[in-house]
Amino acid sequence: MNLYGLLSVATDIAGTMQLDPRFEFYSNLVSIVISLALFVLKGVALYTMAKRRSFDKLWMAFVPFLNYYLLGKVLGKAIIWGQPIKNVGLWVAILSVVQFV
Repeated sequence: MNLYGLLSVATDIAGTMQLDPRFEFYSNLVSIVISLALFVLKGVALYTMAKRRSFDKLWMAFVPFLNYYLLGKVLGKAIIWGQPIKNVGLWVAILSVVQFV
C-alpha cells in the first residue's frame, strides 16, 4: 500500500469518528486557560522589566499590541545589518499587527 492509500484510509476512519462534545468543550477550555495564563505571565515579566528601567505607562504591558511597543522601548537601540534602527518599539508593534492580520 502506498502513502496515498494510507492517507485515504486514515481520512475515512477520521471521517467516521465523532468526538464527544464534552471533550471538545474541555479541550477548548484548557486551551483558553493556558493562553490567558501565558499572556498574564508575559505581562508581569514585561511590567517588571519596564518598572526596573523606570518607564512610565506600565499598564501597556497588559494591552495586546501595545505590549510590543513597550517591549521595544525596554530593548532600547537595535542595529540591523549595521544600521541603527530608531523607534524599535513602534516597528515591533506595527510588525505584530501585520503578522496578526
